Amino acid sequence: MGGTPSTRRVTVVNSTDPDVITISDDVIQRLDSALRSPRGPAATSGVPAGIGYPSYSEMSGRSHQTEMDKLDQEWRQRLDGLDQQNQLLYKLATSKFTAEVADVHREYVSDFMKPVCQNTQNAVLECYQKNSKQPLQCSREVAAFQNCVSATRLHLSAK
Repeated sequence: MGGTPSTRRVTVVNSTDPDVITISDDVIQRLDSALRSPRGPAATSGVPAGIGYPSYSEMSGRSHQTEMDKLDQEWRQRLDGLDQQNQLLYKLATSKFTAEVADVHREYVSDFMKPVCQNTQNAVLECYQKNSKQPLQCSREVAAFQNCVSATRLHLSAK
């Protein structure tokens, strides 16, 4: 026949469901014998089962409550610490703000200058009131006021 050897193919099909656990007959027999064999009465001491020791649910409830109390206390301490830190920061910010306001007030507001050339300005206003129909009559007063303002500007810019 041929020059190539034949290959044998074996296919295994798992017919059981993957969610099912199969056990051997030996395990089934051991379980049956354990269920059918009578057990002797348990040794009892005269104390009922629930007296003397708290049940697991009581212990877990108490431990859960104590744990919650500890966590509550810890968070309250953290919040108190943060509140104190916040108050310190607020006081610091307030003091800095107050100092800055004082600096601005000292530099700009307290340097209030009296009006310049007040007497010549009053002379111009009086002239306009007297000569309301002929404002050109006040040209000398206006020129004097302009000269005074210019001189004051030059004097202030030289400082």
